Amino acid sequence: MDDQRSRRANADEHEGMVGRRTRSLLALVFAFAASMPVAAVGTYETGFEDPPIVAGPLAGQDGWFFGGTVQTSVVESGDQAVYVDGSTGFDAAARALDTPVGPLISVEVSFQVTGTTQTGISLFVDTGFLAQIVSLNSLVFLGNSNSNTPPQPLSQGTWHRLRIEFDFDAQEMEGFVDGSSLGVLAMNPAGGPAAEITDLSLYTFDAGGATQDVYFDDLSFVAPTAAEIPTVSEWGLIVLALLLLTAGTIIVRREMTLRAA
Repeated sequence: MDDQRSRRANADEHEGMVGRRTRSLLALVFAFAASMPVAAVGTYETGFEDPPIVAGPLAGQDGWFFGGTVQTSVVESGDQAVYVDGSTGFDAAARALDTPVGPLISVEVSFQVTGTTQTGISLFVDTGFLAQIVSLNSLVFLGNSNSNTPPQPLSQGTWHRLRIEFDFDAQEMEGFVDGSSLGVLAMNPAGGPAAEITDLSLYTFDAGGATQDVYFDDLSFVAPTAAEIPTVSEWGLIVLALLLLTAGTIIVRREMTLRAA
């Protein structure tokens, strides 16, 4: 009887040990998984700084093409910003994004203008033009392929923060200037529903030859809901940790059985 009680006590003790060790191992596994860095998907951010971008023509650097000039005289932060020349009729700094749509995507950039001709940031999808925030005649508004929000005043010669948020589930987009909403518009890409955001453009345009100085700095393009996805190697580490947990539990249970026998 005493031997049976002793074995039962030992079994209970080892069962408790298994539970404690299992909980400890699980805690370590999930703490490890939570602490791992994550891979950003569909994200591009730049302050147009050196490195990787040097002063001079922006085209050909860090994925940018067409136009724009990196300069050091007028900046919002850091040492460099992009200048687009409004006296040339049309100038634009463009970059490929090649990011699948939705469900939530945002783009923002710092912007300064002196002049009254059209300028701003525009985005394109695989079916054509998607959206833009436009500055024109000291006013600013959000536009899609066939309509605009009511214009709001925009001061010249000072930095502003432009932002567009896209909700591809609701098929809506909202524009902001310095955190204040410009309004909400429906998404209606020129060529129909889109599968991919292809390009963005920081541009200025004037058909009449007016002079306009436009600067852009601190660009951010983010697909937030797609950003926190472990890489293949990180998933491998999680699986390895779970295998170690399983092996440790089997060993402890086997040890408990032998001692209780």
